[in-house]
Amino acid sequence: MSRLDCISILEAGSFGADSGTVVIPTGENTFPNHINIYSAVGTASGIGTAVGVAPGNAGIAAGVGTAAGVGADAAAAAAHRYWRVNITAASGGVCSVAEVEFWLNTTTKHTTSGGTVIASGTGAGAAADVFDGNLSTWWYSGGGTGWIGYDFGSGNDKVVSMVAICGRDNSQYPTVWSLDYSDNGSSWTTLFGGTNNPSTMLGRSKLYYFTDPAAGYQHTRCRWTTDSSGAVRLSAIQMRTSVGGADTSSTAFAKVSWNDTVGTVANLFDGNAATEWAATLFPASVHVYFPDNRVIAQVALQAPGASDISQAPDELYIDTSPDGITWTNVFAQTGFSAWSTNETRTYNI
Repeated sequence: MSRLDCISILEAGSFGADSGTVVIPTGENTFPNHINIYSAVGTASGIGTAVGVAPGNAGIAAGVGTAAGVGADAAAAAAHRYWRVNITAASGGVCSVAEVEFWLNTTTKHTTSGGTVIASGTGAGAAADVFDGNLSTWWYSGGGTGWIGYDFGSGNDKVVSMVAICGRDNSQYPTVWSLDYSDNGSSWTTLFGGTNNPSTMLGRSKLYYFTDPAAGYQHTRCRWTTDSSGAVRLSAIQMRTSVGGADTSSTAFAKVSWNDTVGTVANLFDGNAATEWAATLFPASVHVYFPDNRVIAQVALQAPGASDISQAPDELYIDTSPDGITWTNVFAQTGFSAWSTNETRTYNI
């Protein structure tokens, strides 16, 4: 089973903070002209236009970084001591890189200090320059291919789910590469691979985001296909990472509803049972986009007030997605019994 879950492209900071748009955490980008790879771009079916690129950024094309081949069903959520970027093709036949970063998730970058820089060889520059945070320094492998990586040291294994790669300049950058890991520094396993579009790399860095189902997903949605009343109405939704645990929706990047006609999606997450959300068109959904991978174990729904209780849902489908585009159904139940006013029901995934 392959598990490469990206890739689409957004300029860093291109998302606004207005309701329904995705907000990238401040401080995430360490390179100038850093480009983030996320798949929650555009107006894909079942997501809604609120997930799209903010006005003024429509020229950013999705899918510039593309999947090139996924390794065996390795434990992506597992930690490993050695990580590398293995470059098998480069622009102009020159394998030259300015910076590489290894990330745990969308908010945490691994510190490359205290370990050892490793490389296939050096023709010019220095391998250590790839991890110095300085775009003006660089490493050249000595040919058109090569690899560069980091040994985090004994007892300091790392989980890597994202990698940032920055070519040396507009004419020297990787075009085909893979992210590999090793536990002994000699036997390597490919976690995932990618390609760069030569017209867009241009010396800028890109974040390539890989997710593992065992580590959860960034996107979870509640979905309804019909309702006997002709509408589905709720006072609240909670998404919990443990059964009976606290709601984690407050830390989400964005909450987006599809086909809503009454209220706003924010009403479902404001802690006020008097504010409601409803949809009269189907399919309807509420999509929560988290800043990191989460395994949602339980979803809680709260019925509306007395005047609208007939519109409490008859069914619930829960879907997860690595990118907000391709969804997998993980829960389905129909034929709900009648609800009482503002009743809360929980559904375990």
